[in-house]
Amino acid sequence: TSAAAGGDGTFDAPFNSLGSLNGSSGAGDVDAANDTIFIYAATYSGVEFDLEAGQRLIGQAAGLDLVGTQNDIAAGAAPVLVNAGGFPVIEIFGTGAQIRGLNPQSSAGWVIRTSGANSNFSISDVNITVSGTANGGIE
Repeated sequence: TSAAAGGDGTFDAPFNSLGSLNGSSGAGDVDAANDTIFIYAATYSGVEFDLEAGQRLIGQAAGLDLVGTQNDIAAGAAPVLVNAGGFPVIEIFGTGAQIRGLNPQSSAGWVIRTSGANSNFSISDVNITVSGTANGGIE
Protein backbone atom coordinates (compact mmCIF):
# COMPACT_ATOMS: atom_id res chain seq x y z
CA THR A 1 0.00 0.00 0.00
CA SER A 2 2.97 2.35 0.29
CA ALA A 3 4.32 1.59 -3.20
CA ALA A 4 4.25 4.34 -5.80
CA ALA A 5 1.41 4.40 -8.31
CA GLY A 6 2.02 2.84 -11.71
CA GLY A 7 3.92 -0.24 -10.56
CA ASP A 8 4.04 -3.29 -12.82
CA GLY A 9 4.04 -5.92 -10.06
CA THR A 10 7.76 -6.65 -10.12
CA PHE A 11 10.18 -6.55 -7.20
CA ASP A 12 11.47 -3.13 -8.31
CA ALA A 13 8.02 -1.64 -9.07
CA PRO A 14 5.33 -3.36 -6.95
CA PHE A 15 1.63 -2.65 -7.31
CA ASN A 16 0.23 -0.22 -4.73
CA SER A 17 -3.06 -2.16 -4.43
CA LEU A 18 -4.42 -5.64 -5.12
CA GLY A 19 -7.11 -4.31 -7.49
CA SER A 20 -5.37 -5.20 -10.74
CA LEU A 21 -5.09 -8.83 -9.57
CA ASN A 22 -8.81 -9.30 -8.95
CA GLY A 23 -10.36 -10.36 -12.25
CA SER A 24 -13.63 -12.30 -12.13
CA SER A 25 -12.80 -16.00 -11.55
CA GLY A 26 -9.14 -15.12 -12.15
CA ALA A 27 -9.76 -13.87 -15.71
CA GLY A 28 -9.17 -10.40 -17.15
CA ASP A 29 -6.47 -9.36 -14.69
CA VAL A 30 -2.71 -8.88 -14.94
CA ASP A 31 -1.61 -12.07 -13.19
CA ALA A 32 -1.51 -15.52 -14.76
CA ALA A 33 -1.50 -19.17 -13.77
CA ASN A 34 1.68 -20.26 -11.93
CA ASP A 35 2.62 -16.70 -10.87
CA THR A 36 4.01 -15.96 -7.41
CA ILE A 37 2.16 -13.10 -5.74
CA PHE A 38 3.92 -11.65 -2.68
CA ILE A 39 2.07 -9.33 -0.32
CA TYR A 40 3.94 -7.05 2.09
CA ALA A 41 2.71 -6.62 5.66
CA ALA A 42 -0.16 -4.12 5.85
CA THR A 43 -3.93 -4.23 6.20
CA TYR A 44 -5.79 -4.50 2.88
CA SER A 45 -9.56 -3.87 2.93
CA GLY A 46 -12.19 -5.03 0.47
CA VAL A 47 -10.12 -8.00 -0.70
CA GLU A 48 -11.78 -10.53 -3.01
CA PHE A 49 -8.77 -12.40 -4.38
CA ASP A 50 -9.21 -15.08 -7.07
CA LEU A 51 -6.29 -17.53 -7.06
CA GLU A 52 -5.58 -19.20 -10.41
CA ALA A 53 -4.05 -22.64 -11.09
CA GLY A 54 -0.54 -23.04 -9.70
CA GLN A 55 -0.41 -19.54 -8.22
CA ARG A 56 1.42 -18.94 -4.97
CA LEU A 57 -0.09 -16.26 -2.72
CA ILE A 58 2.60 -15.54 -0.15
CA GLY A 59 2.43 -13.06 2.68
CA GLN A 60 5.45 -11.39 4.25
CA ALA A 61 5.14 -13.64 7.32
CA ALA A 62 6.52 -16.47 5.15
CA GLY A 63 9.32 -14.41 3.59
CA LEU A 64 10.35 -14.94 -0.02
CA ASP A 65 13.44 -16.67 -1.38
CA LEU A 66 14.25 -15.26 -4.80
CA VAL A 67 16.58 -18.01 -5.93
CA GLY A 68 19.79 -16.79 -7.56
CA THR A 69 19.41 -13.17 -6.44
CA GLN A 70 20.40 -10.96 -3.52
CA ASN A 71 16.80 -9.68 -3.26
CA ASP A 72 15.36 -12.22 -0.80
CA ILE A 73 12.65 -10.78 1.43
CA ALA A 74 12.97 -11.67 5.11
CA ALA A 75 9.96 -12.93 7.01
CA GLY A 76 8.05 -10.21 8.83
CA ALA A 77 4.53 -9.51 9.99
CA ALA A 78 1.62 -11.17 8.21
CA PRO A 79 -0.50 -9.03 5.90
CA VAL A 80 -4.14 -8.79 6.94
CA LEU A 81 -6.66 -9.28 4.11
CA VAL A 82 -10.13 -8.09 5.11
CA ASN A 83 -13.48 -8.51 3.36
CA ALA A 84 -16.80 -7.53 4.88
CA GLY A 85 -18.79 -8.34 1.71
CA GLY A 86 -20.41 -11.63 0.78
CA PHE A 87 -17.56 -12.91 -1.41
CA PRO A 88 -14.64 -15.00 -0.08
CA VAL A 89 -11.44 -13.18 0.83
CA ILE A 90 -9.54 -15.79 -1.23
CA GLU A 91 -11.19 -18.07 -3.77
CA ILE A 92 -9.19 -20.89 -5.35
CA PHE A 93 -10.03 -21.43 -9.03
CA GLY A 94 -7.31 -23.90 -10.03
CA THR A 95 -5.29 -26.86 -8.88
CA GLY A 96 -1.85 -26.61 -7.35
CA ALA A 97 -2.39 -23.24 -5.66
CA GLN A 98 -0.52 -22.29 -2.46
CA ILE A 99 -1.46 -19.83 0.29
CA ARG A 100 1.13 -18.99 2.98
CA GLY A 101 1.90 -16.34 5.58
CA LEU A 102 -1.37 -14.38 5.60
CA ASN A 103 -4.12 -13.38 8.03
CA PRO A 104 -7.40 -13.33 6.04
CA GLN A 105 -10.50 -12.04 7.85
CA SER A 106 -14.19 -11.98 6.98
CA SER A 107 -17.33 -10.77 8.70
CA ALA A 108 -19.59 -12.03 5.86
CA GLY A 109 -19.09 -14.88 3.40
CA TRP A 110 -16.27 -17.43 3.50
CA VAL A 111 -12.65 -16.60 4.24
CA ILE A 112 -11.16 -19.19 1.85
CA ARG A 113 -13.26 -21.09 -0.67
CA THR A 114 -12.50 -23.55 -3.44
CA SER A 115 -14.50 -23.21 -6.62
CA GLY A 116 -15.03 -26.25 -8.83
CA ALA A 117 -13.01 -29.45 -8.77
CA ASN A 118 -9.72 -28.24 -7.31
CA SER A 119 -7.05 -30.53 -5.92
CA ASN A 120 -3.49 -30.44 -4.68
CA PHE A 121 -3.64 -26.97 -3.14
CA SER A 122 -1.90 -26.11 0.12
CA ILE A 123 -2.59 -23.65 2.92
CA SER A 124 0.05 -23.06 5.62
CA ASP A 125 0.95 -20.42 8.21
CA VAL A 126 -2.46 -18.80 7.75
CA ASN A 127 -4.42 -17.33 10.67
CA ILE A 128 -8.11 -17.16 9.71
CA THR A 129 -10.48 -14.80 11.54
CA VAL A 130 -14.25 -15.24 11.17
CA SER A 131 -16.73 -12.84 12.76
CA GLY A 132 -20.22 -11.41 12.37
CA THR A 133 -22.35 -13.25 9.82
CA ALA A 134 -19.45 -14.97 8.03
CA ASN A 135 -20.22 -18.44 6.67
CA GLY A 136 -16.99 -19.93 7.97
CA GLY A 137 -13.26 -20.28 7.55
CA ILE A 138 -12.72 -22.69 4.65
CA GLU A 139 -15.23 -24.20 2.25
